[in-house]
Amino acid sequence: MSALFLGGCLPSLSGQTLLYSDHFDTGATERIALDSSDTTSRFGGTLATEAGVALQSYGALQFIDNDQLDLVQGGGVRFGPETSRFNWASEATGAAILADGGFKVTFDWIHTGEDSEWIAWKVGTPNSDSGVNAGEVDHAVLIRQGATGSNQYNERWDNGSNSGYSGISHNPDVGNLKTYSVTLTYTFDSFDDGSTVNLRAVVDGILIVNDLFTWDNNGGALHMEMASGTANNLVDNLAISTLDGLVFDTTLEGTTFISGDPVGTPIGYLEAALGVNPVNSNFTFVTGEGDTDNGRFAIDGDELQVGSDFTGANSVDGQEFSIRVLATSSEGGGESSERSFTLTVSKDDDLDELPDEWELRWAPDLQTLDGLSFSADADSDTLLDSEEYQLSLGGFLGYPAYPDIDPTDPDTDGDGVLSDGDELFPTEGFRVPTNPTLLDTDYDGLSDVAETNTGTYVDANDTGTDPTDQDTDDDGSRDGWELANLGQAAIFDASQFPPSLSNKVTVNQFTDLASSGISSSKSYTHKISGGGPATIDGVVFDVLTSEAAIPNFTWEAPVYNEFTNSEFNSWVPANGGVSAQGLLELLGTFVYSSGDPGAEQTFTLSGLTPGEDYLLKIYVRTWDYSGGANDTGRPVDLTFTNGSEVEIPYGAIALDRPGIVLGTANNDDAYYLTYAYTAQGTEVVVKAGVNPGARTNSGSLHLYGLTNELDGVVLQDLSITDSNLDSAGNFTLSFSGSPATTYQVTKSADLSSGFEPLESPLSPMTDGNGEGQVTVPVSEFNGEARYFLRIEQ
Repeated sequence: MSALFLGGCLPSLSGQTLLYSDHFDTGATERIALDSSDTTSRFGGTLATEAGVALQSYGALQFIDNDQLDLVQGGGVRFGPETSRFNWASEATGAAILADGGFKVTFDWIHTGEDSEWIAWKVGTPNSDSGVNAGEVDHAVLIRQGATGSNQYNERWDNGSNSGYSGISHNPDVGNLKTYSVTLTYTFDSFDDGSTVNLRAVVDGILIVNDLFTWDNNGGALHMEMASGTANNLVDNLAISTLDGLVFDTTLEGTTFISGDPVGTPIGYLEAALGVNPVNSNFTFVTGEGDTDNGRFAIDGDELQVGSDFTGANSVDGQEFSIRVLATSSEGGGESSERSFTLTVSKDDDLDELPDEWELRWAPDLQTLDGLSFSADADSDTLLDSEEYQLSLGGFLGYPAYPDIDPTDPDTDGDGVLSDGDELFPTEGFRVPTNPTLLDTDYDGLSDVAETNTGTYVDANDTGTDPTDQDTDDDGSRDGWELANLGQAAIFDASQFPPSLSNKVTVNQFTDLASSGISSSKSYTHKISGGGPATIDGVVFDVLTSEAAIPNFTWEAPVYNEFTNSEFNSWVPANGGVSAQGLLELLGTFVYSSGDPGAEQTFTLSGLTPGEDYLLKIYVRTWDYSGGANDTGRPVDLTFTNGSEVEIPYGAIALDRPGIVLGTANNDDAYYLTYAYTAQGTEVVVKAGVNPGARTNSGSLHLYGLTNELDGVVLQDLSITDSNLDSAGNFTLSFSGSPATTYQVTKSADLSSGFEPLESPLSPMTDGNGEGQVTVPVSEFNGEARYFLRIEQ
């Protein structure tokens, strides 16, 4: 790989011994598996040709992409085979490490991932796979891309015990590769159990970890691993060398400051060290690469200070500044080192601990809001300005983030009754905390003001329901929907479930092949089985998975998941009278997506004939009615869109409660939803969404089976009516069959080997009279003088 600028000239490795290096250059143009990659010229150091040292995957297969190690979540890399890993304490390698007082690990870390995820280096691991927090691991350092949800940064583990957090975060530049130089220095004088080890972890010249730990239960051996907490962690230019105690380097502890800090305010502290031993030094700015902003800062002894005005137009939030520092030993050794550092400003010109960007979003100036005063409440809603800022971030007193809470408006959601303070800290009646930025916290169609939480319905302005529970009786239908369509009694009575509001959407229970409505005598445009194969009454379903696409059908979702092996979970088919093998196949596997609030799956059926009548059926059975913590009833909002026609039959339907939907009280019953429509165009769209007010991980629609049949059309016999071979060798077939029906063409070279799809699949559709035609190109015949073709549904 090309050379990487690491924020200054790194000290020479003169006097050290390079033990091992891997630059991961393979010359491959595609992403390849690490374990089978070309190692011809990748390695360097004294161990370059040593057998059993090269990095291998563990836990999950790791890759090399663009000549960089591409770490995959759920595993990592080790040196050598699983149970015979390379022992860094062995023979000449161990002797060299001890002679030089320890070893150093350096690498370039590149990422584009999500905040709070990490890359880890582990030492003193067992001679087998282990996690970062395993009791057998002597020390693991997790370098985080950003702060955790608790605003913590780099994490350390010592024999399974969490040693806390330290240092700074290394935030990703979303969508762009961002590179950091990592140096891990381990200093010790023995591999014996009980020996003390010092780790100094430095990222881009910033000291993030300075730990003491001991070797434990290694029997004098040393094994090491690297792991990752997520995808999009890349590693390059890995090197492991001895120390020799001759490296003179500079670090800076503290790299962020506030725009309103006056000149002379400390930002951080510089330190120079010879090896791992601090050395009294003089620090000055120096010209060279990375010196762009030297003039805006000052150095007083070892203290780096603000040196100019950063208020107003002189900076923007998150702006980075680069300085270059020369460290010269004052102890007579003559050592010196130059390094560049990156500093970051937080925009708070008035130093009131409220970010200027947040203040100016709501107020015309920086004087209206005050984050320091214990009485500052600009909108008089009983919430301090500082509290409203913390509420906008989330975590304040356990509340989630309310990014749109307005510190200048006492009633952010404009309900005219409850102030922001009243909503978050209610004092009257049975009210519970509600979202001050929403009129309807639980998205059930009833306002927070009306939902008084008394348990007794009075009128539409005092429903007695819980404003944070959208479905009081847990029947899957939201309170507002039940009140509007069945009356107030239905809100509290699960036996009263609103029927479909659309006369085009109906529900039918089925137990056997006849009642399932699936028949080889019908004409289908789509017959889809989620997850795995199914055949019912001669109807062979097309299998939908995250990897297998189906013609004229599109599945869109936030994430794509499937069960490809039959899994019934809570469902007992026999209790619902379902025993036919084909039905068990169809209902045993499925595809699904994220079940979190707001998530939505979209299923688009295309290739339809405008003006034709169709019946779209979705097959449903329960997944979980255990009553446990994960049993939510699986309420899902269904929307059927056919051109300008939009049908929303329920609000919502509890897919895991067939007994409520059918009125049978038996949750093992199975049913299908039917949407009857006349195609306005060539597409119809089904959306299955999780309401924004649903519980976390409420559950998505499980697509077990879906069919789309021509309403009232019975399959006609299929026959070839004409054929023609043109001069170029292309073969045209004319045929008759069922009206508006999709067929496919298959081929066989000799009949004995069976028929298979064409290289470029052809799916001709008949017209309204059942007539169709298809041309098979000469390229499908592979130069053979004879080939067999078949048209089938």
